[in-house]
Amino acid sequence: MVFVSAPKSKPRPGDRETSGMMLKVAAPLLDDNDNLLGVLYGGELLNRNYSIVDQVKDSLYKGEKYEGRDMGAATIFQWDLRISTNVKKPNGLRSIGTRVSEEVYETVLENGKLWIGRAFVVDSWRISSYEPIRNIKGEIIGMLSVGILERPFLDMRNNVIWSFLKIAFLGIAVALALGYFWQGV
Repeated sequence: MVFVSAPKSKPRPGDRETSGMMLKVAAPLLDDNDNLLGVLYGGELLNRNYSIVDQVKDSLYKGEKYEGRDMGAATIFQWDLRISTNVKKPNGLRSIGTRVSEEVYETVLENGKLWIGRAFVVDSWRISSYEPIRNIKGEIIGMLSVGILERPFLDMRNNVIWSFLKIAFLGIAVALALGYFWQGV
């Protein structure tokens, strides 16, 4: 997968990732006496597999949109690289190959801590949560992220502030007019 340039991402050597991330499962096969006959082993490649992220987005955000854009998104990262996501680029395609911001990179991937807060995602600010994904040895191999557009909340805040200011100025105007009227009486 070729890296796609993304603002605020941490520089990384190379221009592509050639490995993939697998979700693996193993289950014992037992006979009627609980003797192990073998192991059933399977896996699914997560790179460009959108079923998990789409199910997460649909269950959390219920298809909500703001100004034609999906409000919420979910992403699986292989290290810092988006390998499965429903975050869209301005051209409407999924942002596969883009990388996480440097701030999130350092917190989650380098320090193994949960990130909850404002994060720049591809082309917009989101309120997001990033959780490390660890392999069976406990090593960080990627991240799972969910987030929601910040713009609707900023617009709502600004509308409330403007409404308050309009009411305050109207109240001041009425008070001045009444004061002028009462002073003249």
